[in-house]
This record gives sequence, C-alpha cells and structure tokens, in this order.
Amino acid sequence: MTSLSVRNVTCDYYLEKPNGFNKIHLRTNVKVPIIRMFGILQTGQKCCVHVHGVFPYIVIQTTVQFTPEFASLLRNRISSIVSDYNPRLKFNVNFAIHEIKSITARSLYGYHKNNENFVQILCYNPLQLRIIADALQKEARKNSIFQVYEAHIPYVLQFFIDHSIFGMDMVNFSSVKFRVSPQRNFNDFYYQDLKVENIVNNIELVSPLLPSTTTAVECDVFAADITNASFYSASKISNNPGLNYIWQDEQRRCKKKGGELISESSQEERPSSNTEKETDYLSRLHTFFNGNASTFSFSATQSVAFRIPKDIRKIETNDPVVHDFEVTGTNMFDEELFLDDEDEMKELMEDNEQEFQEEIDLREEVGAICETVRSTDVKELRSRLQQLDPDFLEGISDESDDDDNDIEDEMTSDTSGIENMLQIAKSPDKSSQQSNNSNDLFESQPKNIRTAIASSIGSDHLDRSLRDSGASSQYSLFSFSSKASSQISASNETSTSCGRNQLSEQDDDWVENKEVINCAQCYEVDIESAWIPKGQQNSLKAECAKSEQWLRPSKRLSLRKKTNQICDTEQLYTTEYGEPIGNGCELKNETIVDQFSTESFTEKPSFINYKNTKEKLEETLIESSVTPWISEVEQTDIHHLCVMSMEILTLSSRGMPVPDPQHDKILGIFYTISMDVCMHEEINNVSGVLLNMDDVLLADMVGKNEFYTFVASEIDLFDAFVNVIHRYDPDIVIGYNTQRYSWGYLTERSLVIGRNLLSEISRAPIEINDYYRPGLQKKNWWVRELDPTPRGRILINVWRILRHEVALRNYTISNVVNSVLKRRFPHYSFSTLSEWILSGERDLIALVLKHMKLYCQLNLLILLRLDFFTRTSEMARLYGIQFNEVLTRGSQFRVESMLLRLARRERYVAPSISPVQRQAMCSPETLPLTMEPESGFYRDPVIVLDFQSLYPSVIIAYNYCFTTCFGKVSHVENICTADKIIEFGGLEYNCPIDDIVSMLTTNKLHISPTGAIFCRKNVQKGLMPVMLEEILNTRVMVKKAAKECKNDRRLARILEARQMALKLIANVTYGYSAANFSGRMPCVEVADAIVGKGRETLERAMKLVGSGAYGNSRVIYGDTDSMFVVCPGATRAEAFDIGKKIADDVTRANPSPIKLKLEKIMHPLILESKKRYVGMSYESIDDVEGVFDAKGIETVRRDTCPLVSKILEKTLRLLFINDMNRMVRYLDIQLSNLSQLPLSDFIFSREYRKSYAESAVVASKMIAEKRKAICRRYEPEVGERVPYVIVSGEPKSTLISCVREPDEFIFDRRLKINFEYYIRRQLLPSLHRALNFVPLKIEWHCPVTVGCYNCGALGTRLWCKDCIVDPKAFLLAVCDYYWERRLLSQLNDKCRKCLLLRSVNIDYNKCINMACIIKQKRIFLNRSAAELAVRSHFLTGDKSLY
Repeated sequence: MTSLSVRNVTCDYYLEKPNGFNKIHLRTNVKVPIIRMFGILQTGQKCCVHVHGVFPYIVIQTTVQFTPEFASLLRNRISSIVSDYNPRLKFNVNFAIHEIKSITARSLYGYHKNNENFVQILCYNPLQLRIIADALQKEARKNSIFQVYEAHIPYVLQFFIDHSIFGMDMVNFSSVKFRVSPQRNFNDFYYQDLKVENIVNNIELVSPLLPSTTTAVECDVFAADITNASFYSASKISNNPGLNYIWQDEQRRCKKKGGELISESSQEERPSSNTEKETDYLSRLHTFFNGNASTFSFSATQSVAFRIPKDIRKIETNDPVVHDFEVTGTNMFDEELFLDDEDEMKELMEDNEQEFQEEIDLREEVGAICETVRSTDVKELRSRLQQLDPDFLEGISDESDDDDNDIEDEMTSDTSGIENMLQIAKSPDKSSQQSNNSNDLFESQPKNIRTAIASSIGSDHLDRSLRDSGASSQYSLFSFSSKASSQISASNETSTSCGRNQLSEQDDDWVENKEVINCAQCYEVDIESAWIPKGQQNSLKAECAKSEQWLRPSKRLSLRKKTNQICDTEQLYTTEYGEPIGNGCELKNETIVDQFSTESFTEKPSFINYKNTKEKLEETLIESSVTPWISEVEQTDIHHLCVMSMEILTLSSRGMPVPDPQHDKILGIFYTISMDVCMHEEINNVSGVLLNMDDVLLADMVGKNEFYTFVASEIDLFDAFVNVIHRYDPDIVIGYNTQRYSWGYLTERSLVIGRNLLSEISRAPIEINDYYRPGLQKKNWWVRELDPTPRGRILINVWRILRHEVALRNYTISNVVNSVLKRRFPHYSFSTLSEWILSGERDLIALVLKHMKLYCQLNLLILLRLDFFTRTSEMARLYGIQFNEVLTRGSQFRVESMLLRLARRERYVAPSISPVQRQAMCSPETLPLTMEPESGFYRDPVIVLDFQSLYPSVIIAYNYCFTTCFGKVSHVENICTADKIIEFGGLEYNCPIDDIVSMLTTNKLHISPTGAIFCRKNVQKGLMPVMLEEILNTRVMVKKAAKECKNDRRLARILEARQMALKLIANVTYGYSAANFSGRMPCVEVADAIVGKGRETLERAMKLVGSGAYGNSRVIYGDTDSMFVVCPGATRAEAFDIGKKIADDVTRANPSPIKLKLEKIMHPLILESKKRYVGMSYESIDDVEGVFDAKGIETVRRDTCPLVSKILEKTLRLLFINDMNRMVRYLDIQLSNLSQLPLSDFIFSREYRKSYAESAVVASKMIAEKRKAICRRYEPEVGERVPYVIVSGEPKSTLISCVREPDEFIFDRRLKINFEYYIRRQLLPSLHRALNFVPLKIEWHCPVTVGCYNCGALGTRLWCKDCIVDPKAFLLAVCDYYWERRLLSQLNDKCRKCLLLRSVNIDYNKCINMACIIKQKRIFLNRSAAELAVRSHFLTGDKSLY
C-alpha cells in the first residue's frame, strides 16, 4: 500500500452503482455518491481521487434508546411524510436512505449543558436528501420533533468539514489504489518511482476500475483513508483547523530564523462592570424567580447531593483531571451529580471529607499518568495503575450491572409511535442519558487510544487464521465489555472553549463514511472492538486473559479507522456471519460486513496478471509505507497551479456587430499558459496560436512561426485545441468574457457542428444536457443558457471578477488595462477585425493576430497584477471552501465553514432554519446607531474615532453566541411552567430554568441591552467568541510578520492575502446571525444583542466625550462604530492629543478586546448628511499634506459622469486651501468651455439589470432593447455597465429620447451634447450641496445659440456678416485647421507605436478605446469646426483647400 498527498483544487461528486471497488461494502444496487477530487501531486502531476463511502446526511433529535426497531419505524414515518409532501415523487424513500444511526451531540441553537441523543439519517443521493429534508421541515411546522439539523450544509462542504479538508490545501491519504489503463506501457513511470508494472502486479496498489478521467494519476480511496484529521489534531496550535496552517507556517519561519513564535493577544484582559440596564434586567430575573420559587423546581442545581463516585468513569467533564484524559463508555459523565455552587460543594465535602479524600488523590495520580500516556510503555503504565489501586483494573474490567440497570431505568422507550420515540427531552438532565447501544459519534481528543493488534496477544494466531480461512472466512464483531484502562485516552491539550474537554479535530463516528474501509488490512483499531475469525473467539479471549496485557498502542497517529462501522445496521442481530462473543463481551449496536474475504475486496481487471501476487494479509500490523506529510515549503507554497488563458478569433458575417456561433466559424484560437502561477509574479508562459487557414496563400502571408499552428478546417482546429488541453492539463481556464466569447463561443460552436467539445476538454466526461439548457433560460432569465465550465477545471470569467476587484465606470478590456496595468491597449470591434482579415493584406492580418495574442496574455497579466490567484487560494485554505466557492458563494458560506468545523470539535449540530421559520421569527428590535449629524463646514480639526472591529469585539467581550444564549428575559418571564418552551430565533427552545437560576445566584449571567440572557465565559465559552478571538489574534500575528518580511515580495503578498482574508471573515461573522431574510441560520436574539451592545458602547463613548473632560470638544456625528468629534479653537497637533486621550479612556471603560482607536483628523471637513462627508485627512501628526478623503459624495460615486466628479473634487480642493479666487476662476473657465472637454467626461455608465418592469424608463434598458433588436447576442449581459450620453433634442422632447450610445454620437456629427442638462441637473446640485455651508452660490447661464467662429457674436451661422468677408478671420481659421492636421499626424504616430506598426497605414479611428486620451483628442478633432469654417468662408467658398 502507498500513501498520497494531493492539493485539493476542485471537488465535485457523481452517482454510480456499486462497482468493483466498493460493492462488497454495499448491499444495494442503488446509485451511491462518490466524491471526485481533482488536484496536484507534489511531483506536479495532475491527479483525480475518487473517494468512496461518503454519504450525505441530516440529523434529527430523539431521546430514546436507539434500536433497529426504532430505525425501521423512523424509515416508515419518513416515507409517509415525504409521500404526503409530494405524492408525485418517483423514488422510494426506503431505498433512498442508506442508514439511520444514533449520535450524541448538542444543538448549536441555545445553551445546552449536556449532550443529547440525535439520529443521523444517511442517504445515497444528495438531491433526494434535500427533498426528504424539505418534507421534514414542512412537517416540523406542525410537529417540532422533526426539526432538521445539518440539512443546509452542502454535500461537498459536509465532506470537507468532517474530514478536515480545505480548498487549495493538501489532502493526505494513507492508502490508495491506482487506476491504470491497459494501454499504458508497463515500463512507464506512473507516480514517483512506481512503474506501471509495479502497480498492476500488486493487488494492494491497483484498483479494479479503469481510468475515467484524463489526469495523469487516478486512484480510488475510502474515506477512512483520509488522515487530515490526525494531522491537524497532532499539530494543533489553534482550535480552528483553518488557522492552524497559518500558525504552523509562521512557526517554521521563526524556527528557521532562530527565534520563537509568541502568540500575542490582540489586547490584554480588562474587567467589565454591569451597566444600569443590565442591572435592571438582573433584578427583574431575581424578582421573577423569587416570586415563583414554589412554581419551579430547582432540585437539579440546589438539592442534589454532591458525591465523588468511586467509579473512575464518572468524573465530571469540567474536572481538571478530565482535561487530560477521558474514559470512553456509555453514560460515563453523569453531570447532574455535580454542582457549580462552590460554597455548597465545600459544605458537602466537609461532611464527607474522609470518605472521598482517597478518591481525589486517586484522580490526581491518574491525571498525572495520563499526561504522558502516549509516551509511556503499556506495561509500565499498567504497573503504575496497579500500585495505585490493586483493585482498580479489576474494578473497571468487570462491568457493573447496577450502573447499566440504573441507566435503563432512567431511560424511557415508547415504541407505540414515532412522535413519542422522538420526543424532545423536557429535562436537560435526562437528555444526557445514553444507551449502551448508542454509538457516540463525537470523539474526545482522542476518544480511544487507537491500537494495533500486538503479536504478543495473538497477532500471529490471527494472521494465521486469516490466511488459513482464505476467502470463506467469516468474522464477527465483539466488544470488550470492560471499560478497561486500555480505553483511557491521553490528551496533551488543556480544556478550551465551551467549557468542555478539548475535542478531537474530527469525530470518527460523525463521519458516516468510516464504515467502508480496507478491511483486508489491519490498521490501528479501537481496542473495544475487533474482527475475530469465527470459531476463534474463546481462544483469543483466553489468551488475552492469560497474558493480562493491554493491546499495544500504535506509535503512529490515529488513521481514523473504526472496524466496528463497516456494515449495515439491519444485519445487527443476525448470526449469519458468526456468533458474538459472550461471557464478558457484548454485541455493540454496530454493523457487519457481508464478507471479509481478502480476495473479494477487489475485482481483478482483465488485463492484470495476478500470478505470483502476494497474499493480502501477511502481517497483522500494517502501517503506511510512505509518510503522507509533505515538506514545509510545499505545505506553505502552492506549486504547479496551471492556468490557461484562451481567446478566439472569429469572422462577424452578415453585417452583425458581434459574431454568432450559429453562423460564424472560428478562425483562430489563441492561448497563453502559466505553468506555476502562484510562484511567479509575471507570466511563466507557453503561448500559441491555432489558425484555421483554408486559404494556403493566407498562411503564407502570416509566415512560419513556432507560435503558429495551421490546420485545414474548423474540425481540425478543435482537434488541435483538445491536444493542447491534454498536453498541459490546466487546472484553471480563463477568458475575458467566457459566456459570450472564448470558452462559451467555442462550446456553442462545437454544438452547432455536432460535437461535444466541452466533454473533450474536460477532465471527466460531461453530457450536453448537463451544460446546455436553452429551455430553462427562456423561463428564468437568471438561469444561464450555457455553462461552458469544463468538468474538473475551474473557469474564471475575468470581467466579472474585475467587477468586484476594481471600481471602474466600465469594464472593457482597454479601460481595465489602462487602470490596472497603466498602459494603453487598442480595442477594435469584431466587424473591424473581420474586415482586416478578409482584406487579404499581410500587414493587417499580422496586426489582427498580434492584437489577439496580446489580448489573451493580458487576461493573465491583469489577474497577476491584482494577485488574484494567490489571494483567492489563501482564502480557500483559510475558510475551508473550494477555490471557485470563494468567488461564487457569499459571506455566510465562509462563516459557516469555519464555524461548523469548530462546532464539530465541540459536539454541536447546526439546525436548518427553513424560509417559513425565518419569516415567523421575531423582527429585530434595534438598529445600529446612526445619529443625525450637525451638518456644516468645519474649519476646526475634527477627530474621527473608530472602534476596532466593533461587532467581533463585542461578541468576544460579552461571550455572545448561539451556544451561550438562554433567550430573552421577557420570554423567560412569560414561560409556561409545564413545558418551559420559549421562542428562540426561528425555533422553539427548552429553556433550562435550573441552569439560569444557578448562574443567576453566582453572578455568571450577562444580559444584553435588548434583554437576551447569556452565560459568562467562566461557565461556557461560545463558538463565535472562540473563532473570532483566534481570527483577530492570528491577524495580529500575520500583520506583524508582514512588516518583518517586506524584502521578500512573494511572502509579503501571501501574508497580505491572509490578513485581508482574516479581516473579511471577522467583519461578516455578525451577519451570519443577523441575516433574517436569506440567512442560513439566523437568530434574532443573538443579532439584536450584538447590535444593541455595539450601539450602547458607542453611546457611552459619546456620553464620555460630552462630559466636558476634553475641553469644548463635542460629538457632531456618530455612525455604527465611529464618531466625529470637533475641537473648536484647537490646532491639529492638539486635536491628535485629545483624540488619543479619548481613545484611551473609552478603551479602558470597556472589556477587552473592545478598543477605540484614533483613525484620522479631518481638517477641514464638510459634513453634508448621514454617510456623506469630505475633507482633508491626516493619519499622523507628522503628515504635512492631507489626503483628499470623501465618502458618499459624487467624487467617489459611479452613478454620475466624470464631469461632475472632476469639477467637484477640484473645487473642493481649492476651497480646503482657502483660495476662493482660484476656485471661482476655475469654475468660470470650466463652465464656459464645456465644448472643449473630452467626450469621456460626459459618459454615464449604469449597470444593466435585465429584470426591469415593462413600463420602466431606464437608459440602459432602452439601449439593451435596441441592441437586442439588432442581434440577440448583442444585448448587454446582466451586471455589464452600459455607457450613454445625453444629447440635445427637439423642444419638449423627453430625457429618455435624448439618450445615445457614445459610438452613435461619434459617427453622427449632427448630435450635440446637452450641456444644460449636465450643468443644471448634474453638476450644480452637487456643488450646491457642498458649498451651501461656505456659503457660496453658483449660477450658470446657457448660451442661446452658436456664436461666430471668430468673434463669438450670437447667431445661427458659423460666420457673422462682418467676419465672413474679413481676411484676418479667414487666416485665423486656416491656421487652426493646419494646427489640427499637424496634431492629427502626431496622434497617428503615437497610435502606430501603440500597435508596433512601421509601414502599414490604417484608419486609426477604428480603435474604440474610450479610456485612451489619444482617442478623446481624435473625437475632438473630428468634431472641430475649423475645417468647416475655412470651407464656408467667403474667400474659399466650396473650393478645396488644395
């Protein structure tokens, strides 16, 4: 067997009937899901891993003992519910469900002290599971016992969370089987030093399945072979696995430098005191409970006698000893026996001190032993325990029947109806009770010591039995009934969040796919269960008893394999596969495989010779032959990520402005490939051009070149492109517009000629119906008609990415290149390119090919300049989601991935809130504070103070979380004493009144300003505070590291990407609980508490400023987390001192990590209204020149034209330096010479939404309708910014009738810009809003007619009656004309350099790059009146100038 490490680039799944690899573990012919992971090996080879045994699941709650009868009853009830939900469904629910099993966990919704029983429902098809979940959600409206958990988590994300898998990170497999094609040469190297011959002749390496993808390496694995959980558990620095690799990376760098990484908190701890409102709420609770003391029973927290059990298995979870070790078993921790009240504990201990003093000493000694259990020899450990207490091992070897009987008596099992069996526990105490048959799916860290069967206790015997029995051997599952000390697990971690033991990185039982493992290999197994050959049970038991030795723990980390989960529940009590071991061993509620034959584990491929193949089991203890972990450098850097940029050249026929794949064939394919995009700042490229040249003479014109490949037809062009794809096998493919052109056009064109090209360039086959859906697009405009994404690759639509990366007024390729790369790039229409190609001129054809080749390269250059690939990869690794999900999914998806990974460790399940439940949820009671500002022009310095990450800091400081909330005070006061059910978020919550009373009397409750009750950190730390605290601390560490490595540009880019990702996730975590309309798991109580406390914090800060302790300073504006403080009469330096003092005082008045920081000084400042201000900002006292800082006004908005932005900004800059004369003069010049301004200053750009009302009067809608009438593909895409100008129209014409596209205005010289509209409706209102506070009033008078060319006299003609016969006027016009001709010649020279042309002359007006200043000058010259004035003068008449 061999291990494998794969970088997870993209992942999907498919459904397939059980095959030769997994069918022996499945007793069904139903299609099962298989995860398909495409990635990169350390060698740079591209790999596809098929992961078997992963089933999607949902969870519902129950409190009864789990039995096969219960599972069968639940199946039938679910089937009935689904049938009622949709009678037309064509699938059988009983066949859709793979398995139902029991787990123990806690709901993420509300405070839960103890674990409760849940049922996990595993299905085969994720889509069918979605239907089942929807049906149960609908049923839950009438019967809350069917509330669904985990249903909103996508299947692939479930897989990632359960196995500690992260996007763009390494996935480690302990054992893989390679798929090898029979056509492969046996002497070829397949992977590392393995040849094809080595693989096909080794049954442990070869898969019985043939390759189904185009990757170089393809293999099959079981989910149990994924060892990421062990890796992250062993190398854990952070509680959040997504942050672990960042800390490990920095730790390695510090170690390399000879230093040591010190974890720094973002702030030091500061105490907090109750506010007046919180004190009032606490008093209300005291009054309520005191007045209803006879109504509520508080025995659970006040009357239960305290005792330390003699049985070591009943140590409370919060006990210090259990922080270091935990004993597995059923109902081990009876938490109702322990009290939180310290005084009562001492009183009871005094009465019984002598009785349990020895037990305390025993626990302390056991704790000390367990701290070193991993490194301690088993015999030595046993010896030390025997010295401690000779009866200890014996006591825990013999199961106490009394304990089991007590548990059974307390549990109630009503099989009369599914509702009774699933009934939610009314008492938290009972909810912690568990059955012996309940398989605890969440594991402590670690839950059991994983051991390999040692030869000293029968490994040889077992091995011999396996070989002798051969394929007919049958096995039975047995469990050591003792909760022996062999089950004691060691942990080197201390107690962390949520007041629980530190839990393992992954929970074995939670991951349902652990049931399919390589049974033929004896991996490390739990010692409480093992596979024993039939007939050998008694002999092995006797041998074990005789040796009196524990099973030797493995030196390796747990491989997360449990052999007691291999088969199906329904065969639990059958004896077909061997009798269970009796007399001290019990049959667990687990499943049994149909066969354990080593030969039947794999099917023999027909082309493989199995002669001389070794037996599958020659040793009982087998470990991975190759260490799966990768080197430090490879763990940090992302190597061998291949990106291909592709553009097409096509002829636009039939006079259409854009090509149509139904009619226009592809003439050329241009590609650029970067082989290692994350390791190079520039393109490390392979470029090429594929040309479809039917005319041989045309090929001769281009000439021979290594970059060009000529083919004879369009079909041959497709074949050549497929060969290029297979040769380089890119992971990511990009194009500037992949929907209409490049990849989209290529796909559509191939369908027209009857070819499924998308399947050929994919890594796995894809059917046409999977990506071409014209019918759906007609019904729903938001459904894409074509999805050109190759399966197994990531498709990047560059212009859509740029919409979020760069704020521009339009996103044409020329404008983007000008803004991002700071260079000019000519932009030509499809009609122009087609015209040049068909012209037959060698230079024009070369120009087109050079243009398209550069176009293709620019796609990569733009993304590299924005550091897109590195930044997105780091986000994927940090958030734990896929690369493409970083781009396509929202912030809630990111938060959910990180939060639920932490929840898994702490034994929480997330409820799925349905849309109906969201709508029924209470409305928010509070809004962020946005006070009405004191608008005006402030010449005195204004301090801008900002809370650093206010909402995340509030969550951390006050322990706000789903898991720490008890609901609102008002709900608790109105509680029904019969069932204690209150409304909580979108669900009902069984409020633990006993816990509230206990915490209330010991000052362990915190109440938010909105009345929500939370427990304090010393009781239980919430998941959200833990996650956010680590995020903020990690960001502090990353920013510190970035400052120290400024010389290493590549590392600096990586660290900058990480700190930005951390900042983004911290700032959106609050929104996960507050998304009432579209949230995945909203909770209004938690969201209101966060907003309310943030508002209260800001109000207290504003009150402190207004107390008079800071001179005449006063707050003039406050917004969510910031406030503006004006300092009348102070200098800028004094304002900095006052601001620092305010920030320090407010910070000290709040608990950590809430911190107010001095962001900047605005001097001067114009405060217009809420969220609209502008001024000169100074971030340091040493700043000499301020920075123009605007928010919400026209200078930073894109819904106006550049004319307004430019004039307004220049005017304000002159105002801020108090130069009024220059400001007035500037405005006069600009408003008097509007015709001299470039056309680009008058262009509006608005996004096209498409979903307009039919009666909507919108410029972009009108233009889109005109384009669509010309050609269907000419219509703007949704989100595209549509440019237009407003021209002068006929008298009384509507504004919408004056809308024209820029191209239309350029070609029609009769059109004139409507200056009056731009000035009166756009510019003057913006100037008035800003300058009214000065005060300054601006008026503008529009000229009535066009003036004389020479003297400007008003009139309707170009010349007045005097100037038309004046020779001097004529000479002036001639000079202007020849100056324009000379300027035009200079512009042509610049355009020639831009195109790298020497001899060819073209019409440079064909370039439509509106971002180019040369183009703007050309437009001005083309519309100049100089030539017309010369021609129309009396001295010239109509004669030519020449």
